[in-house]
Amino acid sequence: MQKTPKRIGLAIIGAGRVGLFRGEVAARHPQVDWIGLAETRPARASEVAQKIGADFVTGDFRALIARPEVTAVIVATDEHLHVDPILSAAERRLPMLIEKPLATELAASERVLRAIEAAGVDALVGYTQRFRRRWLAAKEKIRSGALGDVTLVTSRAFMNRLVAIDNYQRTDAPEQISPMVISGTHALDIVMWMMEQKTPVEAYARSIDKVLGPRYGGIDATAGLITFSDGSLYHLSISWAMPVTWPAAVY
Repeated sequence: MQKTPKRIGLAIIGAGRVGLFRGEVAARHPQVDWIGLAETRPARASEVAQKIGADFVTGDFRALIARPEVTAVIVATDEHLHVDPILSAAERRLPMLIEKPLATELAASERVLRAIEAAGVDALVGYTQRFRRRWLAAKEKIRSGALGDVTLVTSRAFMNRLVAIDNYQRTDAPEQISPMVISGTHALDIVMWMMEQKTPVEAYARSIDKVLGPRYGGIDATAGLITFSDGSLYHLSISWAMPVTWPAAVY
C-alpha cells in the first residue's frame, strides 16, 4: 500500500537572496501547505513574504520554530548566524536544510552536529554542487576505479572583491568570514566527497589580508594542504580580492 506523502509546514530562517530563492521554490511545491518566515529586517521581511506568500512573518526565529504548523526548517541566515536556529530546530526535532557551511567555527560545528545527532533528525547542508552532472560523472569515474588511485587533487578559485565587500559590510563578525567559508567550502566539499574512501589526517593553511584586511578586517586569500592517511594530497587555494573588473568568479 502506497503511503500518502506528509504535508509540509516550512519555516524559512533568513530572507536574503537564498532565503527568497528557497521560498519561491517551496511556494510552488504541492506538498507545502504553510510557509513561515523569520527575518530581522522588517522591510526585507515584508518584501520576501509577499513574493512567496508567507502565512506567518516574524523577526524572531524562535517564535517561528515554535509554531505548531512547522514540520521542517530551512536555515538561510548569514553564515555566522547558523548556530542558534539549528539548535532551536534540533530541540524541536525538526528536519533541516542548512545553507553551507554548518557553522563558521570548529567548536560551533561540533556543537550543532552533536545536537543534530542527539535529536535524531534529518539535516542536510546545502552543497548544491554535488548535483551537477559534471561532478556526478567525475564521482562515478573515481568510484569505479576508471581513474586509478587518485593521489593528488587541486582546486583553485579567483573571485573579484565585490562578493567579499558585500559580505564584510553585512557582518558584525568579520573574523568569521573568509573566502573559504563563503565560497571555497564548495570546492572543499566536492573534493572530500570525491575522496570519501580516504581519511584526512592533517590540514595546514595560511591566509593573507593585504587588500581587505585594513578596511574590513577581512581575508583576501587562503591556501592550504590536506593530507590523507595513505599520503594522498589535496591542495587548495582561493582568493576573493581580485579587482572589481575581474570576472565574478573563475575556477
